Amino acid sequence: MLPPPHATPAIPGPSPHPPPQPAPTPIRTARGARTVATDERVLAEFLEASLRVPDLSLPPRKCFIFPPPAPERDGVPSHALISGDVDAEQRAIAAAAEFGAFRMTGAVEAREVREAVEAASGLVFAAPEEVKRGLERWFRRRDQEPQRSSFGSGR
Repeated sequence: MLPPPHATPAIPGPSPHPPPQPAPTPIRTARGARTVATDERVLAEFLEASLRVPDLSLPPRKCFIFPPPAPERDGVPSHALISGDVDAEQRAIAAAAEFGAFRMTGAVEAREVREAVEAASGLVFAAPEEVKRGLERWFRRRDQEPQRSSFGSGR
């Protein structure tokens, strides 16, 4: 038989979850070495029982790089610049025009780097004579200017 509709509901039973208790203090008290060890054990047990850490599955390590590395640009071989390879020179000029620099590969010693840079610098920084003459009024060579004193008159 069903209880009448005006009857009071039954008192709920005990909850499956115990009421939340305050966390033990993480501050050590000056009560002795055994008490400190007990306090740490109690705190560890409390944290294990109360924290809910999700089960995460991360991608394999080799695929997970943050921030992702910049794509590598092809470099200009140093031996090709030294030998005067036209294709290598054109790639160096194009990279210098686009990025302001070019990457040189294959050089092991400083001498090789210096020779390759000297070989490429004539082409990369070269300008026709008429352009150079047009720029002379804006950019003068310091070794051809009269010496000026920094303290007043220019003599």
